[in-house]
Amino acid sequence: MNEEPRLNVPELNVQGGVYNYEFPANIINMEEGTRAYFTLDGSEPNQSSMLFDSKVGIPIPEGNTRLRVVAYDGKGKRSAELNEHFTVTLSGPEYHQVDYSKYFVYIAPHEGHVYFTAQPFHKGLHKFNISANTTELFIDKEVSRFTIIDDMIFYLSRYDLCRKNLSTGEDELLLSLSSEDLLADEEWIYYKEKSGGRVCRINVHTQQMEQISDVETEYFCLIDNYVIYTEWAAGEISTKIYSYNLDSKETMLISLDSAHALHAKERICLLF
Repeated sequence: MNEEPRLNVPELNVQGGVYNYEFPANIINMEEGTRAYFTLDGSEPNQSSMLFDSKVGIPIPEGNTRLRVVAYDGKGKRSAELNEHFTVTLSGPEYHQVDYSKYFVYIAPHEGHVYFTAQPFHKGLHKFNISANTTELFIDKEVSRFTIIDDMIFYLSRYDLCRKNLSTGEDELLLSLSSEDLLADEEWIYYKEKSGGRVCRINVHTQQMEQISDVETEYFCLIDNYVIYTEWAAGEISTKIYSYNLDSKETMLISLDSAHALHAKERICLLF
């Protein structure tokens, strides 16, 4: 009897060891149709653990970290586990030579200040006072996405959606997400839920929550008054694209037979 092919054991672009700077590790052998999940505290990873996102990587923070990573295919088959130990001490010339001001990732002006995150580590969200020409660390967490709406800053830190009041400094966790995909308009934050991967949104004023998609979603974007999203297709190129009208709350399946060979994200760009 022929055995089913085994999933690749996740392989990193770095080895475990001692470092004097924080950095994102990346998986370099992801197979099509698989997803990787990881933990940083030594606990056993499963499909409820943090989901690996190649755009962000796996954050290796200061201190001692036991990283465990496992991959799953669309049928739930599990790979063998990657297990690495890292020790990060923020000292030494390599760390101190990092100039975050050269690596802006996200920038947002607001009432005489500029808020920004910086590469390579997304280490915190910084606040620059334009008139005083001073910079301070405003949020001492890893921040990969943020947006400012009214007097609140909404940010994503390791799949946790949080908000901080710019006046009072009050900081609170709103909910945990399945990925670091985050979009916003003047009233809503759009995200993928942690359980099920569907697109949802939360009202920034009332915290009312609404579900947008009925299927597990791979990519989504906002175009005018529509949410455009693709269905996750394990092991295959996604061929189903939907549009959701935010006014009528109606969903329509969009057919793109001539573009089936294209990547799902590229096909969204072809629509408009």
